Amino acid sequence: TTNTKIEDIPCSNALGLDIGVGASLIYPLIGTQTYGWSFLGTDADKIAIESAQEIVMANGLSHKISIRKQQNKYSMLHGILKSDEKVDFVMCNPPFYPSEKSFRNANKRKIRNLAISSQKRNNEYQQQGGAATIPNIGKNDASSTLVGSNNFLGRPMELWYPPGGEVAFVSSIIRESFHVADRCLWFSSLMSRRQNASLILHSL
Repeated sequence: TTNTKIEDIPCSNALGLDIGVGASLIYPLIGTQTYGWSFLGTDADKIAIESAQEIVMANGLSHKISIRKQQNKYSMLHGILKSDEKVDFVMCNPPFYPSEKSFRNANKRKIRNLAISSQKRNNEYQQQGGAATIPNIGKNDASSTLVGSNNFLGRPMELWYPPGGEVAFVSSIIRESFHVADRCLWFSSLMSRRQNASLILHSL
């Protein structure tokens, strides 16, 4: 643990490592433009790596962001940092789902809940004399294009990680962090489900 606060990190010198940087490179872009930090971005997906590299070049950020391919999709930190290389923090937005099936089921539930909520707003609006603006999509309307749509965007590796989803992914980061503990100040990750936090705590 550390008492270091984010404001204690010199903006011009901070270097972050984004595990699973993704095709959009979103967090390094925010970090460089908002805080002036530099980043290493890693990913095991070839297409995501190519896209991220194109974004770096298109925005003239090669002096601030470096993209590295993780050769082993089940490794998080191994093979990424050079022997004499240190970073101020590691961050990650992990793949939340343990399988494609789990992802598809969650997607359908979300779309159906959105449809129900939209219809409820429509009904309230019409009761006030307004015209309907949102299609009438029933809870069980499997033929709806919305119900069958992919509301969650991203490459497969960004969405699901079999087996175990975000718990397995973040647990791997924790295990591997011991090998580079002297070369990183903070290790952090997002989590999509609060109940998974207790499972992660057992890995610490």
